[in-house]
Amino acid sequence: MPPPQIDQKKTIKVLRFLFILILPVFVLVFILLTQGDMRSFLFRGLTKIPSTITHQIIRFKTKKREFSSANIWLNRQLSIVEDFSEGQNTLLQGLIDNAEFVMARTRFPEDLESLKPFMHRFTEAYPKLFLPRLWYAKSLSVKNYEEAFHQLEIASKLSPADERPYRIALELALAGEFTTKLDQWCDRYLESQFGGPDFHYTSKLFYATGLRKLSLEVTGDSGKRYLVANMGLHLGNEVRSYDFPLKETVSIKKIRLHFGVLPGIAIKVHRIRFYNQGRLSSEFEKNLKLISWNGFHLSDGRVITVSRDFETVNLYVPENKYGKADRVDISLRFERLGLASPFPCGSKSNSHAKTN
Repeated sequence: MPPPQIDQKKTIKVLRFLFILILPVFVLVFILLTQGDMRSFLFRGLTKIPSTITHQIIRFKTKKREFSSANIWLNRQLSIVEDFSEGQNTLLQGLIDNAEFVMARTRFPEDLESLKPFMHRFTEAYPKLFLPRLWYAKSLSVKNYEEAFHQLEIASKLSPADERPYRIALELALAGEFTTKLDQWCDRYLESQFGGPDFHYTSKLFYATGLRKLSLEVTGDSGKRYLVANMGLHLGNEVRSYDFPLKETVSIKKIRLHFGVLPGIAIKVHRIRFYNQGRLSSEFEKNLKLISWNGFHLSDGRVITVSRDFETVNLYVPENKYGKADRVDISLRFERLGLASPFPCGSKSNSHAKTN
């Protein structure tokens, strides 16, 4: 029996189809093996798929105020994050973003109650994260004051300078008329300066915010920039001098102050002095002009910080004549603003309140 004849045209068509099918795969594999940036881009894109899908769903659910459904979808995303790998991984930030999106839209006690199961599980899965702990405490504040205070204690230790745990604690203490709790949390709020949140996305001037960090940026006539840090920021009613030594004598064209502080700080610039070779070359106290990137300015000259990243303030002297200097001394006052009106901290609580 003669062997079957091969249809060459059909074979060529099949081979051509396979070539067209395999070529893009080969090119993609080649690019991924040789281009690290492309490989990272593709990996980051794939890791965002769970958070993107969940975000679209919870966005619809929160519009209809179906927070119980949002709780279910956040739990599903948490399961994906936990299954991906142990500990903190690349999927975690997407979960935090979605949880923050939902929490920002809660307005009523029943909204918080609906999210409590997810927040409890989130806290158990990642006990060292500040925001899940804060959100869990807020969900507990509806019915369980004692446990809410316990969670706020942990949150305030994770990020002592952040005002949000104190805001919730003071509200609970005032609502329940807990004198002891009110005094304790007032003292902590007024005294805490260290330990603010880290930045998640971008490389900032400061690694993280707190209530201790400031730096002076000086730009010379040549365009060269000098950045001098000072970690001695002090909260209080008194005016303090902050010293910024430069590496060399600079003919100053522009100066800016960067503050790695949290929202709710009132900053007042009282005086700026320029020194050159140990001698005072110029001094400005009046007619100082300030403009900030994000803050708000009061009529008394104070700048109120509102950003959770950092604040930048441009300083202008009359006619912008700064002169030459190798050291800059700036007198500043920093005040932490209240969280209630009238602010209960600073004086002991009313005697009619009950203790806890």
